[in-house]
Amino acid sequence: AMVLLGCITAEAQSIISDEVKSSGVRVIVGETVAARDMKDKQVFFVGLSAINKGDSTLWNLAVKVIEWNAYRVNKGNILLIKTMNDDVIQLVADDDYDATVRNVHTEPFVYSDYSTVALYPISTEDIVKLCAGVKKIRQEVSIGDTHDKDYKKDKIGSIITAELKLIRNALNEKKTIYDGF
Repeated sequence: AMVLLGCITAEAQSIISDEVKSSGVRVIVGETVAARDMKDKQVFFVGLSAINKGDSTLWNLAVKVIEWNAYRVNKGNILLIKTMNDDVIQLVADDDYDATVRNVHTEPFVYSDYSTVALYPISTEDIVKLCAGVKKIRQEVSIGDTHDKDYKKDKIGSIITAELKLIRNALNEKKTIYDGF
């Protein structure tokens, strides 16, 4: 039983939204979870979402970065991810995302931090590669400094693995706009 404990992430992840439109399009959004070390200047959060219609599912990788300066991700900006197996995955932002003031802190002095969640369409094959672990991530931004993070130990792969399982389990249960009405 002790072996299983290593596979469970410290925080239980969840699906934050699962809605079906009258057109039959279903959107499932997983939570964005911190993939960080305590000394990070820029804190990365990652999550998955799925858009399902019939037998077709389109996936998005959500990337949120919290940092001290305003930044902007424009449609077409690149996200580079290097897996523990040295595969390099290149994703492209699907829209414009403007980091807004996320939080105003007053202790020990007044300062703000900024964040936005950018979505990157991703294939199932690339999601599976991420599940094996991530050692580096780089987010291109149009305004501000490029966001870079090197990981000594994988933090992103376990988050993606858990979310993929949650979303796939949800997709296995059929749902319509009438459910719960």
